[in-house]
Amino acid sequence: MLMHGFIDLLIEYEDRFTIIDYKLKNTADEVYMKQLNGYRDYIMSISDKTVDIYLYSIMDEKLVKLN
Repeated sequence: MLMHGFIDLLIEYEDRFTIIDYKLKNTADEVYMKQLNGYRDYIMSISDKTVDIYLYSIMDEKLVKLN
């Protein structure tokens, strides 16, 4: 399956990457999990570093780490 999208924020550290995706609200939506997993899978396919993924709710000012 071909997917496309833009990573809102990608931070590279010496040993890992962190991806943060901004949403207005409702960080529990399953569609977002699929989107972030796709970003993680892509970064992992081009690097040997681990990748942490997060959703940030702008309205709730809440950062949620995804598995």
